[in-house]
Amino acid sequence: MTIVQNEKKFILIVILVVITLTLLSYLFAYFNTPADSTYLGRQILNVADRYVYDSYLEQTRMGHWLFKDLYTTEAQPRTFFHPFWLALGSIAKTFHLSNALIFHLARILLIPVFLILAWLFISYCFKNKLKRKICFLFLVFSSGLGGLLAVWLKKYGYENLGYAHWPLDLWVPEANTFLTLYHAPNLIASLTLILATLFLIFLAFEKNKLKYSLGAGISALALLFVHPYHIPTIFVIPFVYLLVLCLRRRKLLLSYIKHFLVLLLCSLPAFLYYFWFFRSNLVTALKMVQNIGLTPAPHLVLIGYGLLVPSALLGIWAIFRKKAVNKFFVFIIVWLVIQSLLIYCPFLKFQRRLTEGLHIPLVILTTVGLFYLYRCLKKKVVHRYFELWIGNKALLIILFILFFCLSNIYILVQDFVYFAKFTPSLYVPNKKMEAVDWIKKEIPEDNTFLASFINGNILPGLTARRVYLGHWPETICAVDKYRLVKRFFQGNKNDQWKYKFLKEKHIDYIFYSREEKKLGKFKPETKDYLERVYYNDLVSIYKVKAILTY
Repeated sequence: MTIVQNEKKFILIVILVVITLTLLSYLFAYFNTPADSTYLGRQILNVADRYVYDSYLEQTRMGHWLFKDLYTTEAQPRTFFHPFWLALGSIAKTFHLSNALIFHLARILLIPVFLILAWLFISYCFKNKLKRKICFLFLVFSSGLGGLLAVWLKKYGYENLGYAHWPLDLWVPEANTFLTLYHAPNLIASLTLILATLFLIFLAFEKNKLKYSLGAGISALALLFVHPYHIPTIFVIPFVYLLVLCLRRRKLLLSYIKHFLVLLLCSLPAFLYYFWFFRSNLVTALKMVQNIGLTPAPHLVLIGYGLLVPSALLGIWAIFRKKAVNKFFVFIIVWLVIQSLLIYCPFLKFQRRLTEGLHIPLVILTTVGLFYLYRCLKKKVVHRYFELWIGNKALLIILFILFFCLSNIYILVQDFVYFAKFTPSLYVPNKKMEAVDWIKKEIPEDNTFLASFINGNILPGLTARRVYLGHWPETICAVDKYRLVKRFFQGNKNDQWKYKFLKEKHIDYIFYSREEKKLGKFKPETKDYLERVYYNDLVSIYKVKAILTY
């Protein structure tokens, strides 16, 4: 498979447009940063998770190649291996790059890698050059109807009900390709590896060559270390496709089975590692139990994919009607059906993450459906009306943007609005950054901080120090700990309980700023079991002393 010269220009233009669009809001935020604050390269979508990623980068800077969960205080071994963040952290350390810079450099460099692979995949599907380009544009830019319906949904208060009642394409970065490319490099890497694994295992079945199944196995192995949530996607889809082919031919296809076994065997090291990891690390096992990411109600998913759904169904109908059911389209249909079922599998608590990659078969079948609809209309509509409406390229572009791209535009505009308003979660005050620098220089890394949930989320990503509370999935029993933290800061009495709480939870320092002050009337400066070791106009840091009287 090769890319011809005029296609290279088209792909390059799309890559540059995507990189530009996904950089605009970040650059706006950077150059719009208030004089008293620092911008760390975040966007409003899943902002809390970014500090988790930064905590891995910071641990790498400190010389670790195995990670800990810094958002919880339970005892745990340093056994978490994540080569993606380890590699980025090592590069950042070597070249003295900030976490924000290495994050976005990785994101920008991975965008063309994914898009070139996607083009090769689409080229295998469509021989017609126009179909390739249309499919590619749909894959890169299309979304659902969430942006079109957002104003109406806000009017009736759905936004206030939480993300579970909000269209998928407005908050799930895995939901479509553009959001993935906009959001984070680890998601781009996982999407690239999902596509590579499935593409290569299909080629292994089709061409009966071991090099393809070995490539699929290596890709799957890399994926499992980058994002292990996608085990069902990369193994169940090829397995069901294999079953379909065996049923169609009414015999066991041993050559196909051989390639599937190669895929499994190459992935075995990752399975063995995770088996050992979960047995040896109770904290991670508990974290997996409470890390629930269920897929929203079906109508919100349908809104999230919008007109792609009926268009894809039309594409399936067209394939069967034209009797063009070749193996590749069987594979694509199996992919769509199985992944649509997986995102609602009752045995999986991370259903929502399995939406990653679903956009690809939807777009391919949508392309088939729309070209079929175009041909039908061309036959049945009077020529002059066809040229005026259906054959009008400018009108088609407008309709494409309005009905297939509006959610992505909504996300971009929303981020510009949040940045223009100087949303606190996106900017860190300079005084807080000064306190962070002091912590990194003066406090050993094995110490634990008590802070509000907001500051507890920030501290591990900036200092690589442990916190008692800071992230709903990463903090074990986060809801209970949130109540205890709220109780601690709520009043200025009951010192015996407060001191006992600090010692029992092995808390060494209290981070005290305006976020903690908002929680209640606690006055740390009046407590004899606390010693202020750092102070500026915004932040005070108190060390927990050993007091025998308590």
